[in-house]
Amino acid sequence: MQQIVPVRLMIGNHDDRATFLSVFPEQETHALGFVNYSEEIGDSAFIYLDSTQPRTHAGHFGADRCAWLQAELEKAKNARIFLHHNPM
Repeated sequence: MQQIVPVRLMIGNHDDRATFLSVFPEQETHALGFVNYSEEIGDSAFIYLDSTQPRTHAGHFGADRCAWLQAELEKAKNARIFLHHNPM
């Protein structure tokens, strides 16, 4: 029996957000335009974070994105967080 493995898109440090969204226009985004989204799988929230910043490869996760993440975590029983850059 063949199993289908779901694929989820995430933005990385070499990606340009506008170009990414022009290639994947159906991709869910945060109200402020970040490629942040979450979904429930079983009893866990899978949370995908956009940590890119224009004109740099360094990660960035400011107060606006942090507030979105906090709201998602408050709704979650269990959570798994995915992001490109090191959170430290």
